[in-house]
Amino acid sequence: MASNLQRLRKAAGYRSASAFAEARGIAVPTYARYESSPDKIPLQSAWQLADALGCSIDEVVGRKLLDDADRRGDFQRFYDDLT
Repeated sequence: MASNLQRLRKAAGYRSASAFAEARGIAVPTYARYESSPDKIPLQSAWQLADALGCSIDEVVGRKLLDDADRRGDFQRFYDDLT
C-alpha cells in the first residue's frame, strides 16, 4: 500500500523517492524510511517535507481529519442526546 507521502511526492512530479530525496538534500535511505513509516518522521523533517510538497503535516503523515462529532467527545455526545 502506497503511503500518503509517496502519493504527495508523485503529485509534485518526482517519479522516484531517490530523486526527491536528492533534490531535498535528504539521505535516500532516510527518505525511504519516511515513506514506509510516515508516523515516525521527526517533527522538524515533517515540517520541511510539508513545505516542500505544499501541504500540511497531517497530509505528510497520513493523519485523517476528525469530523466535528468525533471531536466533541463521548461526554458531550451523551449530553447532546439528553437535550
